Amino acid sequence: MLALALSLAALLVTLVVTSTAAAAPTLTTDKADYAPGEVVQVSGSWFAPNTKYSIPIKRPDGSIVLIDPVTHLIIPPNPNWGFATSDGAGNLRYAYQLDGIDGLYEARAYSSTWAGNWSVTPVAAVTFTDAVPKNTICHSTGSATNPYSRIVTAGIAGHEDHTKDIVFTGQETSCPSRFTLNKVCAMSPGDTLPANQQFTFTIPAYNGQTTRTLACGTSDELAIGVGPNKTITETAGNLGTDLSNYTTTSSCTITTSTGSTTVTGNTSITFNVPYYDSKNEVGAAVECTFTNTKKPPNATVAVTKSCPNNANATTDRFQVKLGANNVGDPLACGGSLNVTVPANTNYTITEAAAGTTDFSNYETPQYSAGCSSTTGGLAGGGSATCTITNTLKANPVVTVTKACPDGPDADTDRFQVKLGTVNQGDP
Repeated sequence: MLALALSLAALLVTLVVTSTAAAAPTLTTDKADYAPGEVVQVSGSWFAPNTKYSIPIKRPDGSIVLIDPVTHLIIPPNPNWGFATSDGAGNLRYAYQLDGIDGLYEARAYSSTWAGNWSVTPVAAVTFTDAVPKNTICHSTGSATNPYSRIVTAGIAGHEDHTKDIVFTGQETSCPSRFTLNKVCAMSPGDTLPANQQFTFTIPAYNGQTTRTLACGTSDELAIGVGPNKTITETAGNLGTDLSNYTTTSSCTITTSTGSTTVTGNTSITFNVPYYDSKNEVGAAVECTFTNTKKPPNATVAVTKSCPNNANATTDRFQVKLGANNVGDPLACGGSLNVTVPANTNYTITEAAAGTTDFSNYETPQYSAGCSSTTGGLAGGGSATCTITNTLKANPVVTVTKACPDGPDADTDRFQVKLGTVNQGDP
């Protein structure tokens, strides 16, 4: 009887131990190995019922991030992880988007208050791998909106000579975006462009930064990778091109299967390149146009300094000003100079005292019609005349009366009026 009791007790202990071991939380994945871009389905069992858990997944490069399943861009903040809540039976589910980093991944479950310390022992963990890379062929389709057909294959035979095909040897990856760059030059009616204008562009190609130099009215086509903050900049392409002679605008249209978006810029433009569609196989099509509009030629105003009754002093000078800026050397009475003004822009030409000029000796300056414009200025290459007139004020007059209360001593007595030491008039 005692032996039977001991046997039953031992069996009970075994059952308890077995039950306890089976009840330990576990994580599993629906596959042991995945292709780049797939979604990993993580399942959990034997967790505390109706409880929220942190589910961080460490990538082969050591990072812990979440990936947007549409754009395949990292979702801020970084690091970042998701959460899963168990059901009443202690089961949970969690989906994780891969983005093409090959190697070993580890998924863990922590309490919902886990602060990111990977050295803390997890509630449960599981590992999985991204697929061993194969060859990816981005076959050119000729389509303006969906330019590549993605082919993953163990070999590349038959694709080596296809024009515009891109082959990633030893990689199973997504295809880049087809990028079209257009160079447009414009000018004012009747104006002409300088000869041999060249413009150089720095472009983030899929295989690294590259440059392209285009002439007016030409285009180029290349591939750029999927991702955020793609920046294209324009600089002068040769010594004969001066960007300061142009007003530059730029626009990029990004086309996906669901529509197009357009961003704008100037000599620099930044945009994001998403995938063309939810398959995450091919980058969206991007077309950028840089338009350089030649600034119209300047206009000329001929300024003349007029002093109808001469200057107060031979050293008086008058400084011509365009707006707040001095133009040329100060003018003497009768002098002239040409003032360059921007075309199609209002302007005002005035003067300031220079040399020994004291404006209190002159009447208020008079400006002719060509000295200013409030109606849009002069056309490119146009001209006008501006006369600035400074009239010298008349000297004050003192009337001198000679009084002799008792009459002159002689009829021939005369008295010479003097201003200082200088005789004034007849005696």
